[in-house]
Amino acid sequence: MERIPKYQADLVNDEVLNEPYEHYRAIRDLGPIVHLEAHDLLATSRYADARTALGNPATYSSGEGVELKEVVNRIAKGNILMSDGEHHPAQRAAVGRPLTRKSLAALQPNEAVADTLVDGLVEWGSFDAAMDLAQAIPSTWFPIFLVGRRKPESISLTGPMHVSIHSAPSMQGIPLPGPTS
Repeated sequence: MERIPKYQADLVNDEVLNEPYEHYRAIRDLGPIVHLEAHDLLATSRYADARTALGNPATYSSGEGVELKEVVNRIAKGNILMSDGEHHPAQRAAVGRPLTRKSLAALQPNEAVADTLVDGLVEWGSFDAAMDLAQAIPSTWFPIFLVGRRKPESISLTGPMHVSIHSAPSMQGIPLPGPTS
């Protein structure tokens, strides 16, 4: 029986999370399967090996979790990443369909949304590109992606983006972010 190499570092401490690449390289160099001692689990880090494992759910289960932190595994159990058996293909079909190349091609950015955003920013005279522009783009287009071509009655995203969509594709009712300065 082949001996499984061991790796001792705790991969979820701040030092490792800030500079993980030397650890990733070390794990890859150890072999196709490595025992992560600090977490008491087996891991694979090479693309071909991970692809093989993902294609063999009878041997390599993700239904009990795929995260190093057990609390995340408990919360996310049963989602598309942490499901096995008949549940996984059904979830994958539902989630994957909108992510096909053909489906994504139909969701080109809406020029009217971009024009409205840029016009509002120009009126301010100056703006923070990261906060006022880069943050606004995904917060306005992502909800369109979620609902596809249907007109949503109402969508609200709370948090740092503070977006509320009342109608699409015209996007009336989307408040532009206020000046950050």
